[in-house]
Amino acid sequence: MSRGRVAGRTGAAAQSRAAPPVSDPASTQAFTIITSVVAPLFLIIALLTYFGWIRTGAIYGYFGIDQAVLNLSIQDYLIRSGGVIFKSAAIAGLFATAAFAADALVTRVSKSPTKVYLKATQWALSTVGIVLFIAGSWSAVEIQKPFEIAPLFGAGFLAASAALIAISIKHWTAESTSKLGPAILVLVTLLLATFWATSIYASESGTAVAAQIDKNPNLRPSVTVLSDKPLDFGMEGATETSYRPKGTTNARRYRYDGLRLFSYANERWILIDRNCSHAHLHLQILQDSDSFSVVVSPN
Repeated sequence: MSRGRVAGRTGAAAQSRAAPPVSDPASTQAFTIITSVVAPLFLIIALLTYFGWIRTGAIYGYFGIDQAVLNLSIQDYLIRSGGVIFKSAAIAGLFATAAFAADALVTRVSKSPTKVYLKATQWALSTVGIVLFIAGSWSAVEIQKPFEIAPLFGAGFLAASAALIAISIKHWTAESTSKLGPAILVLVTLLLATFWATSIYASESGTAVAAQIDKNPNLRPSVTVLSDKPLDFGMEGATETSYRPKGTTNARRYRYDGLRLFSYANERWILIDRNCSHAHLHLQILQDSDSFSVVVSPN
């Protein structure tokens, strides 16, 4: 009887050790939500912040200012990345639609009893894909070229070429062949091309904005600074006027005219010297303070 009890206890203990742990449904659901929603959201925010950082750096770098001195927040960069990412997404969507249309065309032709049309369509798509790949690579090569291809379209050409070649491979190979390889090729090429093109477009659009302001500074709002103490602007176009406000006997104030507003961010006024004689506009950064007030007058 003693041996039977010992054997029974040993068997029960072994069965208890072999039993798999019971998972918590609540924790599993929380992990699923984090991986499916939160992680992609953080990735999107990181990309938008990066593109906004690239564009902002191009704008202020045009005038020789390091954007680090502005100490901008993530929200500032997100706001500045809106126009950049939307245009890139629109072009990527256009080329993706064209790729789906090409895939639908080949699928329909493949159902035809005459295989000559299928082979001709596959060769045509492969040829167009190779041509688009050459055109996309042409836009990325840093050499002197007789003509330029915009980075956004160059990236679109690369993505479309990968899609067309993958579609050709998909319908050319046997049904038993795995289609995972072409799908990965298209996805990786599309992501890399879109990231590369959006980065270049963010930089070029920022430079274009800065050049437009540099060319037409008078389109910016006029600025008047009223200060309790003299300010050393070091700007050619800033005119200082000293005056005593009405109702006071000792206090004097200082008025500065001849300035234009470039931007305002993170409690910093970026002002334009309207009469600057340099190659580019002279910008002055004025840290916000209680000792002065800024009056902005639209044109």
